[in-house]
Amino acid sequence: MSKLVTLLLSIAISHCIMAPRSVAQSQTNLIVPGTRIGKMVLGANGAAILKKFGRPDVLDAGMSQTRQVWLGKGSSKASLFIHTTANGVIDAKPMAGVTIDVIRTSSTEFHTASGISVGSTLAQVKRSYPLIHRSISERQSVIFCDRRHGIAFEFMLNKQNARCRAITVFLPGHGFLPTYHEISSLIQTSRR
Repeated sequence: MSKLVTLLLSIAISHCIMAPRSVAQSQTNLIVPGTRIGKMVLGANGAAILKKFGRPDVLDAGMSQTRQVWLGKGSSKASLFIHTTANGVIDAKPMAGVTIDVIRTSSTEFHTASGISVGSTLAQVKRSYPLIHRSISERQSVIFCDRRHGIAFEFMLNKQNARCRAITVFLPGHGFLPTYHEISSLIQTSRR
C-alpha cells in the first residue's frame, strides 16, 4: 500500500511542477482583446516593449506615428504589425515614449481564451464574439470588429466557412484597423 501512496504522491507532485509551465506557455501565446497578443502589449510603455522584439523588417515612420512589420522566417508567411503613436501627441506618460495602439498577427500560434486563432471560421468567431460586426470591406478582405472590447478578425471572404487570416487587438474605441492590402503595400514599398 505504501508503494501505491508513494507513486500517487510522486505523480501529484510532478503534475504540480509541470502545470505552471504549460499555463505560462499558453499565456505567452494568448490574445487578450484590447490588451495584447502574446508578449506584445498595448499601451504607453511601447518603447520598452518594442526593444524586446528587435528591429522590424519594415518601418514606416512619420507624423508622430509608426507602422512596423516583422515577417515570419523560413517558410512562414506570418507577419506581426504594430502601430504606435508618440506619447507627447496623445498626452500619455512617459512623454518621450510611444503608445502601442494596434497589434495585428497572421500567425496561427496565438489564440484567445476561447481558442479562436488564425484559421478559425467566421461561424466560430461569431459564437465566441457575438458583438462583432462587419467593419471594413475591400477587394481582398473583410474585417469583423468589436470596437468596444478592442478586437478584430480579418477574412478573405464573407462566408460562414471562411477562415480567419489575421487577428488585431487595439485600444478600445481606436479607429485605425490595418488590412492585408495595406500591410502588403507597405512591405512592397519597402522593398523598392
